[in-house]
Amino acid sequence: MGSVTLKKRDLARYAKVYPYSRQEPRFIYMANETFALESTTVDFNGTDQASYSFSNVYLSVPVVIATSLDDSFNVFISSISTTSVVIKASIANNSSASVVVVSQ
Repeated sequence: MGSVTLKKRDLARYAKVYPYSRQEPRFIYMANETFALESTTVDFNGTDQASYSFSNVYLSVPVVIATSLDDSFNVFISSISTTSVVIKASIANNSSASVVVVSQ
């Protein structure tokens, strides 16, 4: 699995402006590679399973991270493909889970 390095850069320091008072910093993050990132929340609606179809098109299976928004149950990835992911919970509930999809 590859990795992406992010650098924090202050855009206010690149402009050659010399005002009387110093400008507030404007930080951005620069990556060394291109990558696709999408995040969302899925609702379980009284069941122990939720699915999410990706909005981006992936040529290979992306990395998916699922996190419970409630501390009363655990979530895990049941199945994953290039178009969707199925997330299961340890118990049936009405809460949500956060899903992050990353691909290089």
